[in-house]
Amino acid sequence: MIEDKSASVATIRVLIVEDSSVVRLGIRKILENFGGVSVVAECETGEEGLKLYEAHEPDVVLMDISLPGISGLECTKAILEQWPDAKIVVLTSSQEEDLVYEAVQCGANSFCTKNVDAETLYHVLKSSVEGGAWFDPSVATNVLSKLKSSGGQAKPSEEMEYYLNKLTDRETVALKLLTEGRNNNEIAQEMFISVHTAKVYVTNIISKLEVESRTQAALKALKLGMVRQ
Repeated sequence: MIEDKSASVATIRVLIVEDSSVVRLGIRKILENFGGVSVVAECETGEEGLKLYEAHEPDVVLMDISLPGISGLECTKAILEQWPDAKIVVLTSSQEEDLVYEAVQCGANSFCTKNVDAETLYHVLKSSVEGGAWFDPSVATNVLSKLKSSGGQAKPSEEMEYYLNKLTDRETVALKLLTEGRNNNEIAQEMFISVHTAKVYVTNIISKLEVESRTQAALKALKLGMVRQ
């Protein structure tokens, strides 16, 4: 049974960019069951997605990777270039690991498959809006496989030790929570610290891991085995 969260959660404004009308309809129906979510616009191409983002500036975008015209990756990159704080949730299938890997580099926040259940989709949207990074387990497995196969100059164990030594004990705890998709508020609650302190930890983690976003930090930590799931 889907819980109506309208009484306790501010409305999350969503833009759906998906070329399949059937999938768009399914997503809309799922989201309509949550009073705290509103689909402000939907379209089937990346070009339309850019225009609709500018017109509505939604809280989060559900972005299909494979689109006619400009791809979901190009659309994601274009949106983030103009609106760096935009939140993008990529809709994908587990067979698209190469594209998902590229999406990480483009700056997408979260990744889920199109057969995601209603409760999880709501959680992904809410977490992404609040600054979290969420990965569908099958997507994470494939992306990590791609990352590992790309190789590197240092052995994973040496690299892991190098980066772990840069983190404080508290930052290591925060990193574990970050890889679980926790946003700053949730990290603060789990660690019994202020939201400001949680934000400082995350900022330090991103800097010390030499990445550009919390999403990339989470993937790097998982790739190197810095945290255990």
